[in-house]
Amino acid sequence: MIFSHLHFLKNLVLQRAESPRRLMRISRVAMLATWMVAGVFSLAHGAEVGFEMRDEGRSFVIQAPGLEMGKMNFGASIKLDEGHRYLDSRQGRPMGTEILADQPGPYGKTQATVSTVRFEDPGIDLLLKVERIKGTPCLLINAGIRNRSDRKISLLHLRMIDLPKTNAPSAGTAWAGQGSLQDWVLTGQDREYRMVRTFAGLQKNDKITEEFAVYRKDGTGLFIGPVGEPSAYVHAYVASDSFFVESEMSPVVLQPGALRWGQQVALIFEPPRQAMRRWADWVVKTHGARTLMGALDGWMDSTPDFKATQTDISAIIDSVKASQGRLRPQAIVLDRSLDSIDGDPSKFSERLARIAERISEVHAMPGLQLSLDENQRTREENLQSIRDAVGMGFRMAKILYPFSKEKSGTESRTAFEQYRELFKNIRSAAGESTYLLS
Repeated sequence: MIFSHLHFLKNLVLQRAESPRRLMRISRVAMLATWMVAGVFSLAHGAEVGFEMRDEGRSFVIQAPGLEMGKMNFGASIKLDEGHRYLDSRQGRPMGTEILADQPGPYGKTQATVSTVRFEDPGIDLLLKVERIKGTPCLLINAGIRNRSDRKISLLHLRMIDLPKTNAPSAGTAWAGQGSLQDWVLTGQDREYRMVRTFAGLQKNDKITEEFAVYRKDGTGLFIGPVGEPSAYVHAYVASDSFFVESEMSPVVLQPGALRWGQQVALIFEPPRQAMRRWADWVVKTHGARTLMGALDGWMDSTPDFKATQTDISAIIDSVKASQGRLRPQAIVLDRSLDSIDGDPSKFSERLARIAERISEVHAMPGLQLSLDENQRTREENLQSIRDAVGMGFRMAKILYPFSKEKSGTESRTAFEQYRELFKNIRSAAGESTYLLS
């Protein structure tokens, strides 16, 4: 079993215990009341990538080699007293565009363009921020919302990229990359929504969670993934006739006068391997992921066609010991075999501690699955289970935690932020040197 060194970066399994990185404070340097703002940078091979604000800031376009993505809009799904409502940037009143120059970032200084569109009836401003990094083939995009009314607003989604069909705000245009739909391959990277399909074979409204990529065989295309301030889950709906990306903001309630941004995403216009490395490195920097301890390989008793027992665990340890150094697992993790440990229940902890000791004797890291459930035990009791496991000698914990997010009504945090807070507490309970898997 191989343990990935970037295992669930965005889902915070290998996160630091510190609180999320503070919002970057930026100062206003100019206000432009103009119909178009543009930015351009060059790729290493000389081709240019850029963007332009259109329709007085209500839409924008991106130019990139081999891509003709068309005019894109932004929006928000909210819940008011009268029910759900989608705010489309094309239907609001443009309030102007501002430029924020020389902002610090992981890959150098950025220049941000921020557009504001107003909706008088509900008393809401929509915001779109597009940033470019000098000398880096990347655009950063985020959507925000400001509550100008005197009532609370429940947030559902903030959509930062929307390719709409004419007269159909909820749908999108056909993918406009140069070449046939068969030439373009979509790859969903998240484990629950993993896919590899050509655009010709896509079904309408295929959901993709977190990061994904669209490329031709010659390496032309782009990689899209969440970066920056860790604040929300991101998902996309992509098909041959639809393309939109949005942050999941539920169950946040926006108070009167409050401003809230969604999750920033990076559009990286590099060959796929190069783009993925840049994105992963970016998330490491902004989300506080641990990589210095390195990845581990070893043995875990959790394959679909094999259910190990306590006897199997002992046999594995004996085989490693008898191999005289030929077998060198860096970790041995107890998963399904826990169900087979019998005997006096009051001595269960003692038997586990002895197994951990035997694993350590063959110079492997002892690991243990912990199934935690807030429906049956309090959060503090679950955290104490983690402390107990570490106290028994286990230095790797595979956490199974069916997390229940707070109900909408008064919550100021997204589900992602609540989950991040939970894993901050888990990290504190496990200690700084314990490996955490999920």
